[in-house]
Amino acid sequence: MWSDPDVERARDLIEDADAIGEKVTVWASDQDVSGNVRTMRYVVEVLRDIGLRAKLTIVHDLDEYAGAVFTGEAQAYLFGWLADYPSPTNFIELLFACGEPLNASGLCSESLDARIEEAKRLQATDPAASNRVWIEIEHQLVADAVWAPLTNPIFVYAFSARTENIQVNPQWGVLLSRLWVQ
Repeated sequence: MWSDPDVERARDLIEDADAIGEKVTVWASDQDVSGNVRTMRYVVEVLRDIGLRAKLTIVHDLDEYAGAVFTGEAQAYLFGWLADYPSPTNFIELLFACGEPLNASGLCSESLDARIEEAKRLQATDPAASNRVWIEIEHQLVADAVWAPLTNPIFVYAFSARTENIQVNPQWGVLLSRLWVQ
């Protein structure tokens, strides 16, 4: 359920963490997603508003941007991920497990890795139990604020009554080659 941002609470958390005035490096690429620079300028404003010293670095080279993200030089940045298969391991393991090349957060937790292995092992014998473990892992990642998602788009499709065989893939959307129109 959506609730308005609580700026006072954010300021209190920064103060409780003894982080008032801490430097935060924010990166944006003007060669990537449209609106990236504008979005990250807003992020800098918000970080400053809650008491941090945020500085925006705008780069024109995607390799330089990726280098900053994956070496930890960039502390705040936009990063998107589309899995090729809709499975928790394709998101959680690839993006948060120790040693994974896509783990831009730099998180490395043996207990998290053990939970991931438990969920994967349970998948073959007890899928429901596996799902519960994946949900617990996800909730812990959210509670620990390892990543702060900005968007999770929802797509709405409208079709004519004459359209049949509508198939929607969770990643690729409407499969146009499968539609029938009478």
